[in-house]
Amino acid sequence: MELPGNMRLEPVAQSSHGVPTFMDFEEFTRLVTTSRGVEELHLHGQHEPMWHPRFLDMVAYASHLGILVSTESTLGALGPRRAEQLIRSGLHVVHVPLAGATEETWGRLGGRMRFHRVVRNIQSLLDARERLGTRLPRLRLTVAVTPHNVEEIPDVVRLARHWEAEGVTIPHACRVLQFDDEARLTRCIQEAQRVAGELRVDLQLIPSNTCSAAPCRACPCETPSCSPRGNP
Repeated sequence: MELPGNMRLEPVAQSSHGVPTFMDFEEFTRLVTTSRGVEELHLHGQHEPMWHPRFLDMVAYASHLGILVSTESTLGALGPRRAEQLIRSGLHVVHVPLAGATEETWGRLGGRMRFHRVVRNIQSLLDARERLGTRLPRLRLTVAVTPHNVEEIPDVVRLARHWEAEGVTIPHACRVLQFDDEARLTRCIQEAQRVAGELRVDLQLIPSNTCSAAPCRACPCETPSCSPRGNP
């Protein structure tokens, strides 16, 4: 089976009954091994990829084959030991989705996850990177803009600088034009761009029809995607 250089897999998908299903590890290794020309692999899904009991094994297996592995994750409960295991697995990039830059906004938009937990998880990763003397996995923040968090986008950029993230991505940027107050949206985005320029943070607004989390090319929406059910 030949696939383009970028591949997406869902370690944890959702069954027709609404419960999480875990990709079989042997199926994972078969897909990765038999797919020719795969240079980058993005582990993603409706559910947290790190819920998979063999997530670290998946990353290590693909990394051993010379594949650059990225994931989108709030990092779960990332203590010091788990953070070091994540680094040693060979993970290349972590895209951390943020609902906003305050506890209040996360209480409204962040589901069961809370802002202080994400902050703690990111700090655990940064501390582990320092202990092990590495810059990997690289960190990138992702934020889906809504009327509830648009004022906080400049602060997300500041957080990226504070956490030494390589940048901030706003996916489906064209869709936020559904705002009732387009002038407010424009003002906040322009302020975020100003802050990003001052702090030298890479701020990317990605149109929905070409959504990608560049510079890691493993995240374009149009790359082939597989789930435990075998459905794209």
